[in-house]
Amino acid sequence: MRIIDGDGLEIESPDESLGRLVADRLLIAHHEAEPERRRVEVFDYDNPVYVAPNGGKIVNTIVEREYSPPKDAWDEYEDVLRYVPYTPDELAAMEAERIAQEQARKEAEERAAEEARKAAEREEFMACAPARLGSVEETTSEIVLVLADVIGA
Repeated sequence: MRIIDGDGLEIESPDESLGRLVADRLLIAHHEAEPERRRVEVFDYDNPVYVAPNGGKIVNTIVEREYSPPKDAWDEYEDVLRYVPYTPDELAAMEAERIAQEQARKEAEERAAEEARKAAEREEFMACAPARLGSVEETTSEIVLVLADVIGA
C-alpha cells in the first residue's frame, strides 16, 4: 500500500515519531454514466443469404452494435495510507505523557526497592526472633513478680 503526504506525493519511509498514518482513499478516475445502447441491425441487400427460385431473397442481417444496459456514473479509488504530521500541541502532549510514564516507572522501582528493603529487615528480625522472645518472656515474668511484691506489700 502506498504512503502519501498531504500534497499527494509518495513517501518511502515516514517518521512515525513525528506523524501518524491514516487510512484514506485516493480518487483515480471518474467514469461518466453511459446510457442504454440498443441493438442496431443493418440489412445487407447487396449480399443476400438465400435467393428463392421465384426470385425472393432472404436478406443478410449484419449486427452493427450489440445491446448494452445503462451504467451509472462511478469513481475509481485506490486505498492508501496518508501521513499526517503531529501538531505542536500533540507533540507536547506526547512528550508530557512520556515524562509522566518515566516518572511513574521510577516511582514503581523505588517502591519495589523499599518493599525489598523492608522484607530483608523482616527476615533479619525473624531470624533472631526466637532468642528475643525467650528473653521477653523472662523479663515479663520478672516484672509480674516485682508488681506482685509492690501490690502485696
